[in-house]
Amino acid sequence: MKATGVIRRIDELGRIVIPKEIRRNLRIRDGENMEIFVDNSSIILKKISKMEDSLSYIQKIMEMLESVSNDKIIVTDRDHIISTTNINENLKDMPISSKIIEFIDDRKIVNFDYPNQLAITNDYKVNCYYTIYPIISGSDSMGVIIVLSDNKIDTEKSLLIKFVSLLINTQLDI
Repeated sequence: MKATGVIRRIDELGRIVIPKEIRRNLRIRDGENMEIFVDNSSIILKKISKMEDSLSYIQKIMEMLESVSNDKIIVTDRDHIISTTNINENLKDMPISSKIIEFIDDRKIVNFDYPNQLAITNDYKVNCYYTIYPIISGSDSMGVIIVLSDNKIDTEKSLLIKFVSLLINTQLDI
């Protein structure tokens, strides 16, 4: 563990405020769930990702999409890559780039009809056709599906990706 030098008082309801700088550095948003661990005399808080709770379901859906599309597929939560198909497995659990975080925050479908460079992580960049679909649960943008292709992504494939995104959204809402 890394000491921060920050000391906070517990209020009469047992609450502690996590300083804004720490929340920003760890990308902890208002209303986000935290898991509490106790280790001897330490209390440890861990961010909970709804996406990771549904990981086996998401991986099965991604494998089906990959078998139909033959494209590279990446699924992220708000912080890191949680699943990949037909691509370097070392990317799994890597932190995502600030550009991908922008796409998550914007909640928009992004489709490049010409090869374009995309930074997936700070160290992994691709130059290809790609489509990015948001994964939204309730009113929260939870992550994205990124489909990387050697060919232009046509309307049928785009509809299939949208359908897969909706399947994941439904699973997260359960």
